[in-house]
Amino acid sequence: MQRDIERGAPRHKERPQSSAAFSSPDHPSVPVDELRRLLSDLEEQHQRERDAFRQGYLLGFTAGEETGYGRAENDMAVYWAAIARKVRATADMPSYRELELVRWDGPRERFRQGRPGDRPRRHERGVA
Repeated sequence: MQRDIERGAPRHKERPQSSAAFSSPDHPSVPVDELRRLLSDLEEQHQRERDAFRQGYLLGFTAGEETGYGRAENDMAVYWAAIARKVRATADMPSYRELELVRWDGPRERFRQGRPGDRPRRHERGVA
């Protein structure tokens, strides 16, 4: 084979050009028009399969979106209910001013003033 290439011989044997029919030793001859029709049918089948796949994909995607959005809405409803409970509980709590009155037993400004039952302070006892 190498010697044929060096001599300039073609590498492959050329196939005979036959437009009327296809034939091989294993298969009977098939007219070209029949082959074209079969190829056209095959292309149409591929197109139908692509369209069916695209339609199925879109249906699945739409169903998935609906399911996902439904779950998200349920999750948000649960979270918002928890937030609403916290807000309602906060609204029922005493104000900062009321808490301060309880904490300091009156207004904060009066905290240093003596109350009944307090021990006398150092400066009041005369201790330096």
